[in-house]
This record gives sequence, structure tokens and C-alpha cells, in this order.
Amino acid sequence: MLGAWLAAGLFMTIAPRRFGNLVNESFSLFPVVGAHDWGKKLFVRLVGLGLLAFAARFIWGIGQI
Repeated sequence: MLGAWLAAGLFMTIAPRRFGNLVNESFSLFPVVGAHDWGKKLFVRLVGLGLLAFAARFIWGIGQI
């Protein structure tokens, strides 16, 4: 599960346009992300960074055990 959070967070941070369009084509939950849609890309990147922060917190908790 930790690997999935890391992979999704990295994918969202590195390629927000591809991730947004993948979600749009698969589930129709997110509008199409164009080349100049900086707001949508920023939103996807922030969510990706949130997933990476959650994974880091999870890793930190495991390290404390």
C-alpha cells in the first residue's frame, strides 16, 4: 500500500496532465487537462504532494517502532 501511495504521488507530481486525463478517461471524475490549464495541473500536483507527505508520515511512523 505504501508503494501505491508513493507511485501515485510521484505520478501526480511529475505528470499532472497525464494523470488528470487518465482519471478523466477512466472515471470521468476530473475535467480534461489541457496544455495551458495551470490551475488543474496545480491542483493535481498539490494532491500528489499530499499523498507523498502522507507516505512520508507513514514511513516515519514505521521507523519509530
